[in-house]
Amino acid sequence: MQQADATHRAARSRHHRSRHTQLFTIGYQGVSASALLATLRGAHVTKLLDVRALPLSHRAGFSKTPLAQLLNTAHIGYQHERALGAPRALRQRLRRDRDVARFLSEFRRHLASQRPRLDELARTLEGRVALLCFERDAAECHRSVVAAALARRTKAPVTHLQASTRP
Repeated sequence: MQQADATHRAARSRHHRSRHTQLFTIGYQGVSASALLATLRGAHVTKLLDVRALPLSHRAGFSKTPLAQLLNTAHIGYQHERALGAPRALRQRLRRDRDVARFLSEFRRHLASQRPRLDELARTLEGRVALLCFERDAAECHRSVVAAALARRTKAPVTHLQASTRP
């Protein structure tokens, strides 16, 4: 009886959380930090989940600390999730062979090893959460795979955002 009650409470908790979570993805390729911020604000994002393995960028405003500071000015939370980033070996192979399908397939296998972290995030994320990585096109980025994995767990919808590339 206690097991059944615990299972029911867990299912009810997952259902309750999904009603309060919406997932977005966004890439910063070719956009300014201010354009990214404007897009996040326009979508009423409450937290940015940085899914880059290394939260560093040669682009001004996109490394971890300056990005977190910028987001803070708009009352948007920042959280880096290194475990959900693409491993270096996969990124290097993609640079060499440009085989996005292979990269995404191999990343899915890698992500399977991160199930405990995905499960924890699914239990704790709430609000309007955007997953960030570099590539502009979500279909060519591992963040779409991460978003799909979180969506399966939370039953939350996923919207792929694109910031304006105009100055």
